Amino acid sequence: GYLGEAGYMAKMPAFAIGMIGWAYIIYLIFAGEAANVNASSGNAASQMAFKSIRMIVTIGWA
Repeated sequence: GYLGEAGYMAKMPAFAIGMIGWAYIIYLIFAGEAANVNASSGNAASQMAFKSIRMIVTIGWA
C-alpha cells in the first residue's frame, strides 16, 4: 500500500492491508451491495457498464 511505498510503514504489512481492502472491494462488486443494486436495475446499458467496470477493477487495464 501507499504507506509502505512512502516509508511510513513496513512494506509487507502495508501490502497485506491493501490486498485486504482490494478483496473487500472485489466482494462488494461481485456479491455485495453494488452487485445487488446492479441486478435490480432494469437498465441494460448500466448493467453492461457495471460489468465492464467490474472487469477493470478485477484485472486492470491489461
